[in-house]
Amino acid sequence: MKGCDFTAAEKRPVFVGDIHARPELLETVLRNYGDQRVILLGDILDGPGGARGSAELVKMARKNAVEMVLGNHELYPIFATSRQQLAQWWGEDPHGETAERIWQEWMAIRALLDDEDMAWLRSCPLYLRGEGWVAVHAKTLPTLPAQYVTGAPTQAQIELVDHTESTPFWAEAYDGRFGHAYFGHTRLSKVKRAQWPHATLLDWDAKKDGTCGVCVLGGTPHALLG
Repeated sequence: MKGCDFTAAEKRPVFVGDIHARPELLETVLRNYGDQRVILLGDILDGPGGARGSAELVKMARKNAVEMVLGNHELYPIFATSRQQLAQWWGEDPHGETAERIWQEWMAIRALLDDEDMAWLRSCPLYLRGEGWVAVHAKTLPTLPAQYVTGAPTQAQIELVDHTESTPFWAEAYDGRFGHAYFGHTRLSKVKRAQWPHATLLDWDAKKDGTCGVCVLGGTPHALLG
């Protein structure tokens, strides 16, 4: 893969899969890779650590200059202007119990985030690109949409961070047109593999008591070790 030769002054990208409100995972990442360019692949909100774990992760990422591409668990709540809109983006009945639960969970997280935290979240891109690689949350599309959200996300931007139910799985057909894709969103336990010729999956079930996948650019993905 191109782009894997770095001088001493350059930082090698290290891609980190979905963490889902588990700050201890980011602490371990920073302990092991803090001198490199850490890139989170989204979905740091919502999970076993609840609202407090979600907020702690945002603040830790900001403090340590960690980069992140937005996942659907960030994109939907931070840009939603109402519980109805949030429910719609999640594909839920705006008047149902699930929509209310999602809204209340977000309100609990939002209460722990200050304006600078929110500004940081909204400033995160939907993808990052380098020489020979692209970091996305859920998948690539034939044409990448705008990298940043202005106002509200477009349908193409929503598609980029969600909706990976197609058959065959998108990574099987991806031709590498944007470089090797590092992505999360779909759990490893669901697809039973982490690598394809032009893509590497790093959601290793952190939300379901697993861990997160980590991959140094050009290397082999592995489970995060303490």
